[in-house]
Amino acid sequence: MMGMGRALRIEFPGAIYHITSRGNSQQEIFQDSSDYSLLLEYLGETVRRYRWIIYAYCLMPNHYHLLLETRDANLSKGMRYLNSSYCQAFNRRHGRTGHVLQGRFHAILVEKETYLLEVIRYVLLNPVRAGLVTSPDKWKWSSLKATLDKGPFATALGTATVLDYFGSDRARARKAFMTFLQDGVGSMSPMLEVRNELILGSVKFVKKLSPLFRKVTKRRYSKRFPKIQRFATRPSLTEVLEVSPRPDVDPEKIKAAIEEHGYTIKEIAYHLGITPSKVARLLRHLRSR
Repeated sequence: MMGMGRALRIEFPGAIYHITSRGNSQQEIFQDSSDYSLLLEYLGETVRRYRWIIYAYCLMPNHYHLLLETRDANLSKGMRYLNSSYCQAFNRRHGRTGHVLQGRFHAILVEKETYLLEVIRYVLLNPVRAGLVTSPDKWKWSSLKATLDKGPFATALGTATVLDYFGSDRARARKAFMTFLQDGVGSMSPMLEVRNELILGSVKFVKKLSPLFRKVTKRRYSKRFPKIQRFATRPSLTEVLEVSPRPDVDPEKIKAAIEEHGYTIKEIAYHLGITPSKVARLLRHLRSR
């Protein structure tokens, strides 16, 4: 489950995100085919305005999924435009007021080299997992037809570039892509491997993101973000303390673990196999020197 507080956003050029935006109180956000088309129109405009690349999308009755790349560091701006534009149009169209979407969107940073194709498959198989259709190509409101160069928005959204991963011959690539999708039915979701609610990628990818996360944690307002997200890329206590669990540890390293990486005295004590009061004494001794 998501942690409490404002969701952390890490934005940089070339970032890839899996986005989900849900209906308020799990209510439906599309009442008819015109609503689905309306969101796609705004999505196309968002892509043009903010220079996004869309790898996959899927609109479900009470939420939607996007897998996108931002050429510029502008995810929040683009999502604000997309969601506010759609919500206002939806309310006007149906003569209603109030929230359509539930709070802020959820964004997960995705490592392109290791997880892009897995997340594309996850997004496009949503209607199958939900029991709405038996095959992903039977769901009208996903990017699959655009990816296969058979539907609208193929050029505007750039989804056809997905086929490049399956070869240069377009006919064979389409067939291989459909086989890849069908092979994923019933398989484990890649979302189970998301780290700290924010990152889907290798250890190398996590380390690459560390400087961006450290910038956030040093800001005065950083504590409004959930701790699990603020310290998503922090090293383990063994790395910080530079010892396996044992009590003879440098108090300076304990201090760094607390002040730089957000570990608590209780967590450090448990890791070292000593009491929290002993950790506190080590810190007091350090400060008195």
